[in-house]
Amino acid sequence: MNAFRLMCCTIFLVLISNSVYGNGPIYYSISTINWDPYWLISDQNINGILSDVMKELDRRLPYSFLASQPLPIKRAKLKFTQGDTIIECCVNITWRESLDSGGKTLWTDSVMVTEEIIIFPIGQSFPVTSIADLKGKTIATILGYGYSGDDKFIRHDVQNNIAQLRRLVSGKSDAAIIDRLEFFYVLKHKPKVQDIKDKFELGPVIGQSTLKMRIHSTRSDLLAPVNRVIKEMKVDGTIEKIVNSYIN
Repeated sequence: MNAFRLMCCTIFLVLISNSVYGNGPIYYSISTINWDPYWLISDQNINGILSDVMKELDRRLPYSFLASQPLPIKRAKLKFTQGDTIIECCVNITWRESLDSGGKTLWTDSVMVTEEIIIFPIGQSFPVTSIADLKGKTIATILGYGYSGDDKFIRHDVQNNIAQLRRLVSGKSDAAIIDRLEFFYVLKHKPKVQDIKDKFELGPVIGQSTLKMRIHSTRSDLLAPVNRVIKEMKVDGTIEKIVNSYIN
């Protein structure tokens, strides 16, 4: 093959690659709000379970997936709606609007299922099989978080999980509702929680949320390959390993 033909073949392959994989990086949404251990955001680093999932997606697919600049949650959601960011990992369908600037937002298969658990002051548990059993109870909750069935109980909103547990052991709330992974993360990493761990006890799972990636409707070409990698990461244990690295 002479130099001219080689050059033509190279240009052709580049054009084909660009048509299939796009011309630039695919940005995914990052907000400035920490969601330990799912998103751990600081001025220097972006880490956490879902950050690691996106980094693995970048490693396994022939696209360049990059984190956006961390933005306040409303601006981050607007950036996705406008198509400035293409992926958000990972949220429940009920937490977001169904449409974006291109049409109906696309959703991947489930990445993971989160669980909410009840925490009681030590020795003060009571039977709970559903949210209805919390009727009239005072429950330590996080300000700004949505809780299914929170019209059944009395919310005591605080700023974070540490404040939740401290309020609980002080006797100011009957129980707390905490994401299971959030609980085990603060128990492992936060001395203020470790200092009071003998003053509360775990109750049952009270709710679940399925987390999926949402993809901007203009990039339907991403849905199949992203779903394939999500399935691979479940089958080969990658997601489980990522989770365990933060809570064990």
